[in-house]
Amino acid sequence: MYEPLPLLDSLSIDRLYTLYLLDFEEGYQFQGEQHDFWEMDYILNGTGGITSGDQLFECSQGDLVLHSPNLFHSFWTTGQSSCRTLTLSFHGKGLLFPAG
Repeated sequence: MYEPLPLLDSLSIDRLYTLYLLDFEEGYQFQGEQHDFWEMDYILNGTGGITSGDQLFECSQGDLVLHSPNLFHSFWTTGQSSCRTLTLSFHGKGLLFPAG
């Protein structure tokens, strides 16, 4: 028998701005951007490089990078293949998401 797991009210996403399923060809480079909402990039397949502020990530299938508001971030494909990502941008509040 399954027992329910109570969830803490520590995260609330109250506005969704974009939801993209994107395919990037080998050699793709996005110079970057920053905006006043959160963005999540999830790698579905392939490999890519992502900057998030001063951090650099080499990402592959199953990796997720979360960019806080006003944090500059960029993306490029790596290796000899294309890359598919799921990108979601949103506004949120809670422990991880200060009101703003």
